[in-house]
Amino acid sequence: MNRFAKSGLILFLAVLVLAGAVSAQVSRTLTGGRMGYTSNEAFTDDGLGWPLGENYMNTSMLSSFGVDVAVKMTWTEASGISHDVKIAEAANNRFTDQVNVVVPVEGAFKRVFKYPHPSKVIDRKNWQDVLSRTDPVDENIPSGAMLYHHATTWVGIDIERWTYSFMSDEMGDVVYLEWLFTNTSSEVKNDVYIGLRAEPATGSHYPGDLWGNYIGGDFASGGDSLRLYYNYDADRPGDGDRDDRANPGNLYGNFTKPQFMSYVLVHADKDVNDESNDDGAPFKGGWSQRQLSPDLNSNTHEDVYGFLSSPWDPVNPDLVLWPGSEGYIRGFPRDFDLRTIDSGTEQEKCGLFSFGPFTMQPGEDLRFVMAFVGGMLDERACIDVGYAYDWGGDALRERRPLDKRPDGTSYDFTHLGVPQNTLLEKDQKDLILDTGLDSLFATASKAIKIWENASVKTGNGSFNVDLAPPSPSLTVTSRPYSVELTWGDEAESYGQNIAGYRVYRNYVRPPSIETPTDTSFVMIADIPGTSTHSYTDENVSRGQAYYYYVTAYNGQGVESSAFLNRGSRGVQEQAASPVRPPAADWKESVVVVPNPYHVRGANKYSGSDGGKLVFLNMPAYARVHIYTMTGDLVQTLYHNEGSGDEAYLRQDTFSTMGLVSGIYLFVVEELDGPDGSATGETAIGKFIVVK
Repeated sequence: MNRFAKSGLILFLAVLVLAGAVSAQVSRTLTGGRMGYTSNEAFTDDGLGWPLGENYMNTSMLSSFGVDVAVKMTWTEASGISHDVKIAEAANNRFTDQVNVVVPVEGAFKRVFKYPHPSKVIDRKNWQDVLSRTDPVDENIPSGAMLYHHATTWVGIDIERWTYSFMSDEMGDVVYLEWLFTNTSSEVKNDVYIGLRAEPATGSHYPGDLWGNYIGGDFASGGDSLRLYYNYDADRPGDGDRDDRANPGNLYGNFTKPQFMSYVLVHADKDVNDESNDDGAPFKGGWSQRQLSPDLNSNTHEDVYGFLSSPWDPVNPDLVLWPGSEGYIRGFPRDFDLRTIDSGTEQEKCGLFSFGPFTMQPGEDLRFVMAFVGGMLDERACIDVGYAYDWGGDALRERRPLDKRPDGTSYDFTHLGVPQNTLLEKDQKDLILDTGLDSLFATASKAIKIWENASVKTGNGSFNVDLAPPSPSLTVTSRPYSVELTWGDEAESYGQNIAGYRVYRNYVRPPSIETPTDTSFVMIADIPGTSTHSYTDENVSRGQAYYYYVTAYNGQGVESSAFLNRGSRGVQEQAASPVRPPAADWKESVVVVPNPYHVRGANKYSGSDGGKLVFLNMPAYARVHIYTMTGDLVQTLYHNEGSGDEAYLRQDTFSTMGLVSGIYLFVVEELDGPDGSATGETAIGKFIVVK
């Protein structure tokens, strides 16, 4: 092999090794409250979902994320280029030489739960997160769940982060991120700047429908008490009379992106020797277009250092700076009407908090605490308000006050502040949506006050708030004309002064109402005490999909998570649905539906058995053997539920291969009990699969 080919092979193998190292990074998600946070061990895949559990909303809230450590030091690249500053940077959408620049400490990354993660079994299938079964449990952590990161950097300053998530409704809209930067080298680090960037997006960014603001520019002089960057889904410019703020649905106008999302400064050390909160922080704050926020993919170390340590670029179009901030704080005053600004003037707005400059002796550290918080219009109102406003969509159905509902009556929007038989005007609609910003500010204020009264530091201590009790493991089973729920006693086992349990089920709107299905859950049972761990829901209809969750509540009225044992929407098999009772004449009446089974058609079927091939009119207990027309046995199903239905969920063979197109025979073999012995009674039939 010549030396050029050999060099090429070595380079190719090196790329493979690097790619493998990147792709092998472990990720974990914190869920339990309405805000879910995902990250990997290298800080390069952070994601944020809020509000969880809303199947018609876009819940992806974080578009880009980054951390920078900038140090003034002299060094020379392998290529011979010399620098007087050095940057360590990790970010999603801004990947640099991660293997050398920011290196995760092996084995350090972990997710910890305060209580064991509950199992969730729905019609015999366990939907519990597989990784959660092995993640550690520690009752002493400050929150319901916690992520820990630790990485070294090539500037000699280690990065650690503790991310705190909560399970209760009271705290479920907040995620704290506590950062610790430690000089682990034997050298003094001079003129250190720490940069924390985040684009807490409320939807897609092109062509310019994302808008936001930074407030708190006058915090140091006694002004606004909040130091935060927020954004929201604005009206896309250049779209004629169409008003797509909050991304209304094409048919009914229901808002699918009504969220205001915020990145909040909670605490910043004044210096390495002073851990009190710095009223003058951040050194630089505001937003920039993401493409104008330099990174090591396309900029020099000097470019990034200058961005973190210098005022905002005065030649940037439409630049607005806080008076008296000397160009370091960018944002509009609180009383500025953002609706007068074309959101297309700047796309992809990225919030920035820069801290510094610091001198760090060996062993010294700096701590910063950020939080993500959210606020938005109530979910029910997102349907009603959107339905009461004509946003100009081409496929939008007639607004019902202008004609009639199927039952002949008019929709009434007077509860929204509009007269009978009229619709909302744009300003009215915007003011209602803007209440979400008020909600965000209130949540941000609460998050800061809670931290100020907490004793939390580097993964230890207490938030001094009532934390949610453990969530019980839940088993949901579809029965003839009912759904049976049973749950565990985990909450009682952990000594949480449990006062009772509550059962929730998704709200099912009457079929006469044509607007989108409400995604809220309603309580259908409140069971005081701890002697009962089961409930049978008989107020159900066959063919309807039902989703459930069960909470434990303590003597203070704090409930466990509404998400950890909830049947998830969007995953059809996580719903339960009443089944038929076993058929007395099953030998003559057993049948397969749909037949023929057409894969594309079945996947579009919207009923509770969507995508399934189902055997109906079964005996109470049986085995179902499936054969090809040549007599080869391809699968055996075990029917142990005592019902008259058996779903063939995956339509696979013993080898896990899917069934191919063709005609199949089935033999139903009755058993004398669950997994019992054959009674000798059988029924034979056939079905067709089309792919």
